[in-house]
Amino acid sequence: MAARVWPVDAVSSAPSYTGRALRQTTVAPFVAMGSSARPLGAKSGIRVGTPSSIVSATSTTWTVQPFAGVLDGEAAAIAGPYAYSFDTNQTGSVTAAGASARVDRLDVQVSDPAESDGSSTPSIQIVYTAGTPGLATAPARSHKLAQINVPATGGGSPTVSWAPDWSGDAGEWAFNTVAERDAYVTAITSANVPVNQRATVLATTADYVWTGSGWGFPQNGMVLMPPSQVVGTGVTLSPLGGVTFTTATQVSLDDVFTSAFDHYQIVLDVDTISASGTVSFKLRTAAHADSTVSTYSYMFQNITGTAAAQGFSNAQVSGTCSGGPASAGQMLTIFEISNPAKALNKQWNGKCAVTDSGNGMTVFSGQIATATAFAGISFIPSAGTITGNVRVYGYNKG
Repeated sequence: MAARVWPVDAVSSAPSYTGRALRQTTVAPFVAMGSSARPLGAKSGIRVGTPSSIVSATSTTWTVQPFAGVLDGEAAAIAGPYAYSFDTNQTGSVTAAGASARVDRLDVQVSDPAESDGSSTPSIQIVYTAGTPGLATAPARSHKLAQINVPATGGGSPTVSWAPDWSGDAGEWAFNTVAERDAYVTAITSANVPVNQRATVLATTADYVWTGSGWGFPQNGMVLMPPSQVVGTGVTLSPLGGVTFTTATQVSLDDVFTSAFDHYQIVLDVDTISASGTVSFKLRTAAHADSTVSTYSYMFQNITGTAAAQGFSNAQVSGTCSGGPASAGQMLTIFEISNPAKALNKQWNGKCAVTDSGNGMTVFSGQIATATAFAGISFIPSAGTITGNVRVYGYNKG
């Protein structure tokens, strides 16, 4: 039967219902969209909100507590997605540690002989696969649940990495990372993403909206840009995207700049500078490394309670973003930068206030004469360490 409706009573044996028919009418309409290749498909994964605590592992046994999800794993384009659940703990054996560390997998796998998938019994199961020694290969007709990191013999107990595939409804998608989001769009083709489709990246808690040609931000005004990661001893990324640092010699934020924005504001709030000096910044590449360009040029004027000074520097490997305390103290810097993620020259300007023996105030302005597109930023004190927090905001163009 080419067209089906559910629920209706059968009259004279019509309509007749099969497992495929019920999946097409009771699961497919209510979960995240499929694609032109799989028009009745879905985004496979566990239900959003499932806690990481459901998965645990020892050196001998893995355990998964009850959970539910959706799995679109059969070969036929119109097979439809399977809704599933486990209402009791599932357990299995962990392969003994060996000479090398490895990464094992737990995946949810569907089997349905009616779909000619080579299985003999309809089932949903959790499949454990040991690494060899790298990340194990996913089984057929499955989606990812978790990874188990098994150290080499004598290296301690296994640990669980919680990064499952997530399902969701058609109104809101959820992904672990930006890379997973972009891979999904590639798989279903961008033409099949509805304009104004919402997506959340769980690693950074950032929300995005599909503009028709790329991902933008649903908020108006200034938008907090959570880093994908932070680098530096004593540097911490909060679940909501803020960055704090304690006695750090360098604070690096990756993937806070995107071509979706032209202009950014950076708030660097330093509670403690341990020594006299300045704080400078370097832009970082998409490969998560500080840039090596020597095209930073800037000027500044510094005023204290007793004196004023000004200066200019050209062709530097970093830019100033502070006046610098004359002794240990506190500092607040707010500055703006344009076009960091675009193939254009960049400009920045800002102001800084310092509480120390001189109580200085500084204004500064500069440019970076390179058309390289950058994705991150580092802050480096010229001496000692810094403790405080930093936020990066994009000005939404609307």
